[in-house]
Amino acid sequence: MQRAGLRLGPFRIQPVLYLTDAGFDSNIYGQTGHPVQDYWLQAGPGVSVYLPIEKKIVFSLTESPRYVYFFNTARERAWNNYLSGEVSFLFNKMFVSGGFTYNNYKFRYPFEIDIWPRLKETGAFGSLLYQVSKKTSFSMAARTTDYAFENLEAEFQDLKSRLSRREDYLTVSGYYQVTPRVMFSVGGEYGRTHFVDSAWSYGDSESWAGFGGIDFSPGGRIRGNIKLGYKKLAPLAPGRTGFEGIVGSSTLSARIFRALTVRGQYGRDVYYSAWYDNALFVGNRYGAGVSLYVINRKVRLDYDYIFNRQFYSWKGGAVPAPGGAESKISQDYQIGGVFFRLRENIGIGVRGGTYVWIYNPNSAKARRTFVGLNLTYDY
Repeated sequence: MQRAGLRLGPFRIQPVLYLTDAGFDSNIYGQTGHPVQDYWLQAGPGVSVYLPIEKKIVFSLTESPRYVYFFNTARERAWNNYLSGEVSFLFNKMFVSGGFTYNNYKFRYPFEIDIWPRLKETGAFGSLLYQVSKKTSFSMAARTTDYAFENLEAEFQDLKSRLSRREDYLTVSGYYQVTPRVMFSVGGEYGRTHFVDSAWSYGDSESWAGFGGIDFSPGGRIRGNIKLGYKKLAPLAPGRTGFEGIVGSSTLSARIFRALTVRGQYGRDVYYSAWYDNALFVGNRYGAGVSLYVINRKVRLDYDYIFNRQFYSWKGGAVPAPGGAESKISQDYQIGGVFFRLRENIGIGVRGGTYVWIYNPNSAKARRTFVGLNLTYDY
């Protein structure tokens, strides 16, 4: 709210212009043969409006329509819209908030195959944070989200039937501030998923997870977070294979010297599949990168290598069984970039790279080359 530069009576207004994508992609559908290449961009206005009351209550509303434009592939041009609202209450030792989201957008589906479906995402959320002392606090958060995919059939994929679902989650967490720049956290989460199409109701499931982590202040030499846990996901339908194992989501960077920063990332979780009847796959993500600052830190050179591995246990494409054949999909990225400082923590530049998608066991392979304009607020 403090960044909102305009005032109209009691309202504070923050206008924004988004340019989220702009560049060239040599294979917009990730095809193994006869790839479609195109130039594209996604841009549009946005506005956030705040109404503070007695410095204890704040109402907020954010709206942003954005247009996706492909220069040659007319069928992928579309309007996206992002809408959210929230009300927050600030007490002496307690912070309470609740709100809603309604997003309607086309996007590159990130798993299994490159397609551009439309997704309507409707949700509500609420949270409570209680500060016991200067170093200790607890929180409770609940959210419910409906994911409604368009009826897009790509080969044997019908995303509307396979992936349209409702998710409900409840999370409880505890935090301990070790130093001004380091915080420990522990917590647990319960989730429940229900698929809209009864033909795919075998994907209905419950999940339980426990986790612990360390968060580092964005102003220190070490930034980011480490979060690891253990998760169990159990399908409600009898005879279906679930998941039980280590999960995590970690991104960490360290400034070694004034001119050199290194970073790494790790992610592991279970996801719902648009392909196989087993409904689930395990996704692993690893990455490492380096940034070099030159010319009095006015220019930054980036390089990142990221690879994803998606593992399935299946048997003839049907219901999975222990000991069934294992299939995997791999996605490898190499990304480089050069950025120029605009302000202390803001840079503009160009990023480009290559992407290789391999499906095993038949080793079908797709390649992409992409380059685009980027604006970063973490220079």
